[in-house]
Amino acid sequence: MRDIEVTKILLQQIEFLIESDDELRYWKEQDFLDINYLINDILRVIYVCNFDLKLHDYWLWTDALQTSNQFDSLGNFQERSFIPMLSRIMLLSKFFDKNHIDDLECPVPELANYWHKWLFKLKEG
Repeated sequence: MRDIEVTKILLQQIEFLIESDDELRYWKEQDFLDINYLINDILRVIYVCNFDLKLHDYWLWTDALQTSNQFDSLGNFQERSFIPMLSRIMLLSKFFDKNHIDDLECPVPELANYWHKWLFKLKEG
């Protein structure tokens, strides 16, 4: 099966799941959810991380934390960048292992304020 076909099938299944799940629908309405990122993340978890969500979390955070446009002029990680990162991790947990959400840890101390604020909000929907 070609990658384009796999992506189309994933997109259809994701759209169905979003419409049938109140929490996912809320995330989409609040712009916490980007389907294109989700498809890439799902493929990365499967093909690159071999279903290892902790490895994917590590990859996602290390990539984000070394990308300069994620930071403001004072060198602080932007909250508007943090929310989609955490929501992507939590969403993948919904697809692959719901217990993974309970094992999440703040990646670096500098993000602890955002972590405590948004982890609870996103868990509660």
